[in-house]
Amino acid sequence: MTFSGACPEGSGYAYLVGVWIPELRGDMAGLPVMFVWRLARMGEAYFYHLTRQPLEEVLPALLDRARKAGWRVAVRGVDAARMDWLDERLWLGPDGSFLPHGRAGGPHDSLQPVLLTTDLELPNGAACVMSIDGAEITPDEVRRLERVCVLFDGNDANAVQIARNRWRSLVQAGCGAQYWSQESGRWRKESAA
Repeated sequence: MTFSGACPEGSGYAYLVGVWIPELRGDMAGLPVMFVWRLARMGEAYFYHLTRQPLEEVLPALLDRARKAGWRVAVRGVDAARMDWLDERLWLGPDGSFLPHGRAGGPHDSLQPVLLTTDLELPNGAACVMSIDGAEITPDEVRRLERVCVLFDGNDANAVQIARNRWRSLVQAGCGAQYWSQESGRWRKESAA
């Protein structure tokens, strides 16, 4: 039997401790005779409150940073037409730059450094998921991946409420979370849990 959980004070680490070996006989029978400590970094959820720039301006910068970290990324939305629209915007970068990406459902999904999808699966082996338009994020994903980003439109009351609910559910599940705002004109971390 193995016991595991999150380390205290939101350190972002998980532990594995107390391996029970019931087969031992004699004086050691029934005692947890071996303890294994293993620390593994857990990902965090970063919430980006978009108030000064629209998604199509913020997303390429975040994707570029994730790619520079060496991560494959899945951008998860809820509407196929919206993902097609975003696909076009990513091809038409403001400075003529090229952001390699693809739409899910093609023959080369597993090779895409950035995959636009409406599914929960990550066929490109993404280390980072960027949720847009209220797309689902699970606590398991936050724990398993390097990073989860939740981008939401601060001018849409419904989007703000969905983000608040998502923050609450992830934090209650023991996930680390950071809230980033651009209200001051620059991105600033306003809160962490």
